[in-house]
Amino acid sequence: MAKKLVDIFQVERKAIKESSLNDYEIFQDKQLLDDLRKKIISNLIDLKIPENKSMKDIINEEIDRELEGYDVTNLERNHIFNLIDGEVNGYGPILPLLEDESVADIMVNGPNDIFVEIDGKIRKDDSISFINDDHIIRTIDRLISAVGKTIDIKNPIVDSRLEDGSRIHAVIPPLAMNGPVFTIKKIRKEPLLLDDLIRIGCMTPYMADFLSSSIRARLNIIVCGIGGSGTTTILNALSNYIDDKERIITIENIAELNIHKPHVISFESNKKHSAPNTIKLLFNNAIKMRADRIVVGDIEEEEVYPVLQAINTGIQGLIGGLNASDPLDALRRLENLCMLTNPELTPEGIRLLISEGIDLIVCVEKLNDGKRKITHISEIVKEDKNLGINEIFRFHKEFFMEDFVSGEFVLYNTVLPKTFFKIKSRGISEIDFMFQK
Repeated sequence: MAKKLVDIFQVERKAIKESSLNDYEIFQDKQLLDDLRKKIISNLIDLKIPENKSMKDIINEEIDRELEGYDVTNLERNHIFNLIDGEVNGYGPILPLLEDESVADIMVNGPNDIFVEIDGKIRKDDSISFINDDHIIRTIDRLISAVGKTIDIKNPIVDSRLEDGSRIHAVIPPLAMNGPVFTIKKIRKEPLLLDDLIRIGCMTPYMADFLSSSIRARLNIIVCGIGGSGTTTILNALSNYIDDKERIITIENIAELNIHKPHVISFESNKKHSAPNTIKLLFNNAIKMRADRIVVGDIEEEEVYPVLQAINTGIQGLIGGLNASDPLDALRRLENLCMLTNPELTPEGIRLLISEGIDLIVCVEKLNDGKRKITHISEIVKEDKNLGINEIFRFHKEFFMEDFVSGEFVLYNTVLPKTFFKIKSRGISEIDFMFQK
């Protein structure tokens, strides 16, 4: 058989690797690129576009006009076009950040002050910038117009989700004193599961087994943490262990949960544009709609008492988020919110509802080093007229500095928790080995 020359001479074949260079790596003169970009965008802002021309034609004409006299390669010119086209027809300078999966949050404080969160740490991104405040407002407007929202002097605040499920908060003048600002909390395309949380050190396999068994046993669970600590991530992870046969209804102010199950119904109240007590009404409606599971993204004032009533009258397997720093703070917040909206109730009656209805409190915290960990898995105990906490798992911080935290996860198994018997009563024995003592 005839041999090919590459085989005769034993030529090693190497795959061509494509380099993913950004605009600033292709265009070495960063200052020139910024100057050209600003000039072209400024011209386009003031330009009246003829009806017989497309925007891309106009962009090409403006680029050719500004590049006259400059010696640039075809590759550099293509990158300039992509940059301008992205700003005019897309999401502007933040488009690479939106596409970068390693970026969790985007924070725009001004035209030249853009910060990102990567691996739990916030850092400034000097590679991108906006032209001016008007450019920021146009970008915000373009981001939210896809979901039917607007921002202007009459509506200077926006709290909304984007098309991909990410969440945007924006404030513009006159309420923003230093100019328009906005943040984007990006949503993961694939939600983290408990196994993923084990891998990144958020919890131990024992904790994951205990929580997955608690979900299967239909325990009522409150996930607490302060803003940005990862409560939504934990709610997502727990919800994805619900049985596929169950009918799940989620209730949120702004939809963020991403539950990959065959039978999910999502309700969004969007409080700013809804009547009072919308969450409360949605919760009551979810009960009537034969929900096997109800997941409440953020339990606040008006929904605390209906939630406590429901789980004390037969609703099982509820999962809810709460803004609190630790389990005891969660108990105090539940009690205070309930008394605030129902002053006719006695403290003893409210505490009884809490202790009888809620099985577990799971607390997640963002530590100094930027890592998020489940620091508490606790059950509620009634001590005379007060409520207390029985720790089942806890993360003990042993040593910490500004950017470093060390510690260990501890399982308290000398006394059997009451939730252990509830799990056992469902015929689930996967956690028996943890409490053999």
